[in-house]
Amino acid sequence: MAECARNVAVTGARPLGITNCLNFGDPGVPEAYWQLAESVRGLKDAALALGIPITGGNVSLYNESPLGRIAPTAQIGVVGVLDDIDHLLGPAFRSAGDLVVLLGETGPGLVGSAYERLAGAAPEDRPPSLELARELALHEVLRRAAATRLLESAQDVSGGGLAVAIAESAIWGDLGVDLQVAVALAPAVALFGESPSRAVVSVKPERWPELARLAAGRRVACRRLGRVGGDRLRIRLQGVGATGAAEERGAGVADELDIRLPDLRRAWEQALPRVLGEVPASGS
Repeated sequence: MAECARNVAVTGARPLGITNCLNFGDPGVPEAYWQLAESVRGLKDAALALGIPITGGNVSLYNESPLGRIAPTAQIGVVGVLDDIDHLLGPAFRSAGDLVVLLGETGPGLVGSAYERLAGAAPEDRPPSLELARELALHEVLRRAAATRLLESAQDVSGGGLAVAIAESAIWGDLGVDLQVAVALAPAVALFGESPSRAVVSVKPERWPELARLAAGRRVACRRLGRVGGDRLRIRLQGVGATGAAEERGAGVADELDIRLPDLRRAWEQALPRVLGEVPASGS
């Protein structure tokens, strides 16, 4: 629910209502019943904290096969309203020289992520946690910034983490970026962790102080990452373990990312055809 509401907030709109489809196994099994009950409780907690009513939905139970029951799956839809279409925000970077800013704090988040399925989790990482008050504060900053035309773009950080959010904004805007990201012991957590309540935005340099004041007033972390421009996605890493000699490398070090936009776009556009076997794995 937090991510779906955030997807509305990054456009500058106000979330108005929530619908859902709750998909679970046999509720006669205690474990499956517990999953259903806890999911409903979580939906209630989020609706109350975010101030968005649940207007309806449906439930699908007994989703099982001889191989077992499905994973507990709550499908969520959030509808919102944008009072002025001229205030609509999109995810694409718009102009060279704009500042790229991360709103929200990066926390643990590789556990259960797309990255973990591909490369494994970091030893010191743990599942992401959600603070609904912090989530709501981010939404308020995004909506206020849109209403005052403060931002040039806004993209939520979700599946794939920060690096994927930045890559998508670069691809859609056909503009590269040169950024610096602070990392701790595991750079993958900062780059690909899926901790919630974050958004990547771009802003004109002269309006950066205004954005920083707006975020500070709602206690939302606001960190400059770099600038839009060029034809490459470049993310340099700063902090403990960001770089190291080849023989010293492990979970705590990583090279910078430096990818040509055409190569990035090709990988993005051919992802589904590769999965379907329509193009070779090499992408050629």
